[in-house]
Amino acid sequence: MQNKFRLLSKFCEELHTPIWSSDNSMKMIFFTDKDIQEQGFLARFQAVGECGGNLRMDKGSISSPGFPLLYPPKSNCVWKIEVPAGFSVLLTFTTVDDLISGGRYGRELGCREGCFKIDGHGIRVAGIQGSQSVVFFVSTFEDYWLPLEGSFCMYDYVQIKDGSSETSPILPKICGNQLPDAIVSTTNAIIVTFISDDMVHHHGFNASFEKGKAI
Repeated sequence: MQNKFRLLSKFCEELHTPIWSSDNSMKMIFFTDKDIQEQGFLARFQAVGECGGNLRMDKGSISSPGFPLLYPPKSNCVWKIEVPAGFSVLLTFTTVDDLISGGRYGRELGCREGCFKIDGHGIRVAGIQGSQSVVFFVSTFEDYWLPLEGSFCMYDYVQIKDGSSETSPILPKICGNQLPDAIVSTTNAIIVTFISDDMVHHHGFNASFEKGKAI
């Protein structure tokens, strides 16, 4: 019988990143040989429920799946938040833990993530002729993060629409590790979407919302 399980991971040393299943089950097999005996392993698991939903209330909170633990890959969470008619929605982010737009530049990730083209900034390079191209690596101190936002949120991000429909105005995407300013809608509803890819994962975000000022 063909094995229906897809191999998620195979390791023999300490594992620093979580393993996520694609459904509600996971099979784990532990192998040992006849020669060497070690202390073995300890693993913890937890259920991560569905995310998103329709929230019609004066105040509440939303967060990335599993928060404050690492969120799973390929998340697509949509919250439709609505407060009483005649009032705006006040959305405040209390935690934003690196929603991977650019990631860390330098030794760890190099330019695998967050590379972008620089045009029209008056950069002159000597010794280049014809159609030769130049690649610039933007670097900082080893443990310093470059906050990117808006159009540079290419991997994991939060998107907010000012209104209750799919055609409502889209606000700049939120990513990086800096708390954005509080968001005040122009209607009594907003749509918040959280998207993650299948590469790097962090602890995500937590945000609160409440009925704002009269509009």
